This record gives sequence, structure tokens and C-alpha cells, in this order.
Amino acid sequence: PSAVAGRTVSAMLQRWRRWWSSEERANLQDALLAWSIGAVAIFGIVVSTPAGEPVSVVSLALIAAQSAALTFRRRWPMAVYAIVGIGTTLYAWVGNPFGSVAGLGVLIAIYTVAAHRPLREALVAGGIYVVGMFLSLLGFAVRDPVSPPLFVADFIVNLLALALAWTVGVTIRTRRAYVTALEARAALLEREREEN
Repeated sequence: PSAVAGRTVSAMLQRWRRWWSSEERANLQDALLAWSIGAVAIFGIVVSTPAGEPVSVVSLALIAAQSAALTFRRRWPMAVYAIVGIGTTLYAWVGNPFGSVAGLGVLIAIYTVAAHRPLREALVAGGIYVVGMFLSLLGFAVRDPVSPPLFVADFIVNLLALALAWTVGVTIRTRRAYVTALEARAALLEREREEN
């Protein structure tokens, strides 16, 4: 009986390991991440809206659209990046004036593009991010004026966050390609050894 139980547990663990490394698991993680970010952002909008003021439906819709898009970030990185980036820029101009979104969704989207798309596309996405970030900060500044030094400081902080997310993504993509090349080379050497 203990041997049968041991095989049953072993089989269950193997199934769990296969699932844990599967695409379904990655999709579930993306969905949990996306909707967690959305829930936190919506909560922030609701609690930052002054008593008696209506909650901005536009803000809620923009946050929901960005969160829904992030669910599919690995499947369609560039499309998701476009949706999240445009949504973030629109939010800066027409969203809830009492609260702000940290922009975490855009950083996740740019990381995903850098990690899963060719370097040329990642570079273009990074350039678009800089333009979108400037427009977003400008939108917030128009609605809630800030001094030029504070605007520049915000821009630099956001630029550093972009550089970090983009660099991590490119590094992971490069490492993944290197490991794949090593595995292919090892498989080729193994075949040659068996043939000799």
C-alpha cells in the first residue's frame, strides 16, 4: 500500500510540475497580476474621490481596459503595450483628477515587449514610451500645475523606471536565447556522439 501511495503522490507531483511550467499557468499568473493592479487602482480612485463627488466613470473604464489588456501581455505584447500606453496617456488628460495611477501597467507592458519581441521592436516601444510618458506628465501638469523643476524630476524618475523595466526584459530575452542555443548545441553533440 505504501508503494502505491508513493507512486500516486509522485504522479500527482509530476502533473503539478508540468502544469506549473505550462502556458496555462502563465496565463493564470498574468490574469491575477492584471486584475490585482486594476483592483488596487480602482480602489485608489474610489478612496481619493472627495465625499459627495461622483466617482469618475471614465477613470474606471480606462483602468478596466488596461487591466483587461494586461491579461494577454505574453500572447500579444505589442498590442497590449499600445492599449495600456494609450489608456495611461488618456487617463492623465481626462481621468480622475483626485487620484493618480502609478503607471505600473505600462512598465509591465514595456518589460513584456522587451522580453518577448525582437530588439528593434523593443527599441521602438521604448521610444514611444518616452513620448507617451512626456504627454502623460504634461496632462497631469495641465490639470494640476507643477513647477518646471518638479516636472523634470518626475520625467527623470519615470525615465529611470522605463530604463530598468526595458533592460530587465531585454536581459531575460537574451538569456533565454542563449540557453536555447546551448541546449540545441548539446543535443547536436549528443546525436553526433551516438552516431559515432
